[in-house]
Amino acid sequence: EGDLADSLSSSIAVSGIFDPWKMRTGVFRSSAISDPAPIELAKKLESSALDADTRIVNVPYGQYKDSSSSTWIANTNGLRGHYRSNLSHVFAYSLAKQGEESVMGLKLQVSRNPGELDASAVGKKSAEQALERLGAKRPTTGNYKILFDSHTAQELVGMIAGYFSAKAVDEKKSPFTGKIGVAVANEKFTLLDDPFSDLAFGGRPFDSEGYPSKVTSLIENGRLNSFLTNSVYAKKLNLPHTASADRSPSTDLDVSPSNLVVKAGIGEFSAMTNAADKVIVIRMILGKAGFRANSGDFSLPAEGDLYVNGKRECALKDFLISGNILQVLKDIEEIASTYEPSPGTVASPALLIRELSVSGQSA
Repeated sequence: EGDLADSLSSSIAVSGIFDPWKMRTGVFRSSAISDPAPIELAKKLESSALDADTRIVNVPYGQYKDSSSSTWIANTNGLRGHYRSNLSHVFAYSLAKQGEESVMGLKLQVSRNPGELDASAVGKKSAEQALERLGAKRPTTGNYKILFDSHTAQELVGMIAGYFSAKAVDEKKSPFTGKIGVAVANEKFTLLDDPFSDLAFGGRPFDSEGYPSKVTSLIENGRLNSFLTNSVYAKKLNLPHTASADRSPSTDLDVSPSNLVVKAGIGEFSAMTNAADKVIVIRMILGKAGFRANSGDFSLPAEGDLYVNGKRECALKDFLISGNILQVLKDIEEIASTYEPSPGTVASPALLIRELSVSGQSA
């Protein structure tokens, strides 16, 4: 490891706040977090939800939070690196009640800058989402064309994040092992690891070994293009070094992505809901205990909406979507042209899938 370790001393020497606004596209804000009167903001969050409709009877959960964290790195070769990141969020769960039926609606907004948060809009939207869930039905069991909205598409892509780790490849835990250059997804699908993207919140100017971050194409037009490596696995597996080392003071050296970004397509959401006589839009995935990473098989509880001939017919509840994540990648028919804000480290437009099995109620 001598040659790689020696290069660390000259790889990066950063002190201050990570500011890709100056570097490329912008992820972190260069100013310190200011005080946006959080108590007043929290009051707006609740009142805007309760004022939206008389059927909104309570806001059981709501929160405003901001934080600032610092990352430092140093070694005996003279490496010194430091960056600070800001993060703030506001969310509300609104409770709607109609007759004997009670349902909840959630809205979350995340930003690097607290001044960009709109508590009133978040409260109102959480109320609207709760009202939309009233009268939800179980779908009839069968195979349906499925549209993952932007938020659930982010969860779907996050499920395969570990497949790109060179450590997982070395340990024979990635289904992508030995498939560089092989088509693993529809040709419309391109996936980047982009530490400079402002679409998600996993940005970093350098990895946990101090190497400067870089953009890595993981899947290009459906073909597996690269794995993510740190210095150890790049050398061990004779792979390109992608500066993807990850560790904390108490953990072993690992590999992790920064921001996983699905390249936007040309699809319009309204047109995608009309891609078949019946399309189920997945709005929420209720846990991932039914995902088997080694095989890619999944059976996941979900909530969503049923669209018939392009028009929303009703909300859906109490059903399972089942399939294999590797087949889902190949069955992508269309990718939307726009992103919804990501609260995590994955950014993806809505994804239209040719077909998935849905378990609901008998016909």
